Amino acid sequence: SNDVVIDEAVRRLPKKILDERNFRLLRAVQCSINHSILPKEQWTKMEDDKSYLDTYIAEVEKELAEKKEWYRTH
Repeated sequence: SNDVVIDEAVRRLPKKILDERNFRLLRAVQCSINHSILPKEQWTKMEDDKSYLDTYIAEVEKELAEKKEWYRTH
């Protein structure tokens, strides 16, 4: 399922990227709980907004497809 792929992709993230992700999630939850908006100076700039998970998702999906094909043929 999609959750399994995402969970595995997140598990494979380098520690620094995972820490940054967790910080952003925690900050978002905190804003939600407080019914507040993140100050504009703390927003991620468009040029700094990188898709950090796509490579890992593709890697996991490829491995799962290979595994499925292997089980189908053996």
